[in-house]
Amino acid sequence: MPEVFLDRIFSGDNQAKERRRFFIERGGMDRLPLGKLNIETLISWCAKQSDVSVWPIVGANINLWKTKAEDKSVSLSEDAMNFLVAAPDAHSVLNAFASRLESRSGGGAEAMKARVEALRKLTKSANADIAKAAEVVVTEADKHVGALGHMEQRRDEGCEQTFE
Repeated sequence: MPEVFLDRIFSGDNQAKERRRFFIERGGMDRLPLGKLNIETLISWCAKQSDVSVWPIVGANINLWKTKAEDKSVSLSEDAMNFLVAAPDAHSVLNAFASRLESRSGGGAEAMKARVEALRKLTKSANADIAKAAEVVVTEADKHVGALGHMEQRRDEGCEQTFE
């Protein structure tokens, strides 16, 4: 049944596909609908598609992050790792993962830093394609998080001045 759902999402003209993607990615849902599907089903479905652009779209919409309760450290979920390893283009999938650095519950630059660190661990991957892609993606993510951090700092300083 999930295959029928996926076929429907990725069928039709470009405008229809974009509307459906928007619904899945930003449709106001608290949870990602693809995150509820078995990762092996998603991998199998993606592998059967002639259009490899489905990989990063699906990858951006699975459950990516795992937080340890003890120390609040963040790592990539097992499902995310399995999906990344199976993907034909690690770079595009890692870019999709990086598009989800921001937490749905907020947290700003600090929350994003922990997720970037999880991606940074991939730079030491035994898989050369993943390691190389991770270096590029992490470099860009560091720039983005740094810029966001500066913006948050300026905003906070402005609020403090207004409060005084």
